[in-house]
Amino acid sequence: MRLVWINPVRLYRSLPRRVRICTAVGAIVVLAGVGYGALRADAYLTSEGFCSSACHEMENHARLFRSQRHSVSMVGGCAGCHVPPGPVGHVNVKIASAPQMWEHAFGEPDPAAFQAGASQLRIINERCIDCHSRRYTVDLQHIPLSRWAAVATVKGEVVPVTCTDCHRGIGHYDGRYDRYAPANEKREAPEETFTDLDCLACHTAATPEVVAGWLNSRRPRRAMGCRTCHCLDHKKINADGTGKKCSIRTMNDE
Repeated sequence: MRLVWINPVRLYRSLPRRVRICTAVGAIVVLAGVGYGALRADAYLTSEGFCSSACHEMENHARLFRSQRHSVSMVGGCAGCHVPPGPVGHVNVKIASAPQMWEHAFGEPDPAAFQAGASQLRIINERCIDCHSRRYTVDLQHIPLSRWAAVATVKGEVVPVTCTDCHRGIGHYDGRYDRYAPANEKREAPEETFTDLDCLACHTAATPEVVAGWLNSRRPRRAMGCRTCHCLDHKKINADGTGKKCSIRTMNDE
């Protein structure tokens, strides 16, 4: 049996004019309907209602989100912080979220384990800068100063300070997952060893004027964090009041 190839363009042109017009109009209507349906479906799949109702893992996140200032009326739902603008970024987020959908459908997901990864944190911080550069920020110098800020790790690597390093849990704050909340409520310094980013995250709420003073100085641009002048071991900080006896600067001077 020999297969005969039929040119669809030639076949279409061979049809009567009325049939060609009806076929073209029908195809346009079908494509428009499919496109509209896809847009509506995509809008629903990125809405706060879908995230909170269809995915039970996100119920607590959605409840906390509604109770914060970064609510639906402010950022437009989950997509306002978690989805970058533009179709390309939108599609990339959908592809990256596929493993979570698989875990939701066929696994046993733990709600507490749903934390933003490195790529998602990058998107969130970009959305923070984009939104607060245009509105909602009283001190406009805070944005460029924050983008220049950096700290040096114990290994000497320079790490940039992002929005979520200081403002942790800003959209889904929950004291149960915040190691600093008990200390902030009691105004007591915990006797543990922390990193510079841990210090910033806690003291942004505990002593915001101190963090603001550091941010407005030259130290963040030189990657001089808390450990440069103070100690990261709170037990030693509590012993002498400032921790200067174990700071990097003091040790270098000695």
